[in-house]
Amino acid sequence: MGILAAQAAIDVYKGPKFSVRQGTGRRFLARAELADGTDILQSHFDGTGGSIACAVRNAAGTSVYANATLTVASVVYNTLQTDALWTEDSDGYNFAFSVPASAFSTVGYRHVLFTFTPETANGNPAFALEFEGTVT
Repeated sequence: MGILAAQAAIDVYKGPKFSVRQGTGRRFLARAELADGTDILQSHFDGTGGSIACAVRNAAGTSVYANATLTVASVVYNTLQTDALWTEDSDGYNFAFSVPASAFSTVGYRHVLFTFTPETANGNPAFALEFEGTVT
C-alpha cells in the first residue's frame, strides 16, 4: 500500500517495501493524484493514449509478469476507498491491483512497477509507482 502524489518534477514514486509468500498473489493499493493535484479518475485513462500498465521483474531484471493494459474500470476508483484493506491513513485509496501468484513463484527480490499514462487530452504527464519487495 502507498500514498502517491504526483509532482511535475518527479515521475516515479516509491511505495513501501513489501514481503509476500512464495506462490501467493499480492494486492497493491495507492492513493494516486495527477501532477495538477487532482485524484486520478477512470476518465483520465480511458481516452486516446490513456493506459495503466504493470510490470514485475526479479533481481536479474528479468520480467516475471507483465500486463500492458490493466482494465481501468477494475483498478481505478472514482472515489477514495476507506475499507479495511487500507491502513495508511483515514483518507483512503483510489488504485488497487492484485499481482498474480505467478509473479511470486520463486524466492527472491521483486520490483513491481505501475505506469500511469493519462489520456492525451488530459494534459498531465505520465507517472509511475514502484514497489520493491521480497518473496519468501
